[in-house]
Amino acid sequence: PELLACINPNTAQRQITEGPILVNSSLVTIDQVATEKMGLRLTTNQKCRIGHAVAAKYRDMRPLVNIETVEKYVNGEMRPVKAYPRDFEDEMVACIRNTMLG
Repeated sequence: PELLACINPNTAQRQITEGPILVNSSLVTIDQVATEKMGLRLTTNQKCRIGHAVAAKYRDMRPLVNIETVEKYVNGEMRPVKAYPRDFEDEMVACIRNTMLG
């Protein structure tokens, strides 16, 4: 019983809902693009740095469109994570490359 008390109740919920929501969605996260398109596993710090670059580029290209968020399991908790339209994936790949190289 004590062992179960320390388990985050959102963990099971994440396993049930995280994948299908984004797989069938028209939205994609930085982590998905890095993993699926580029074969990269990013650290949380890298995701944050890249996220700032991607958000800035998105706002420059689409100033009147708000960036949507989805709930994802991050560092032991469910948190809002920015998600972008799938037609923005090429720009995301470019931001990932530029941030990782520079």
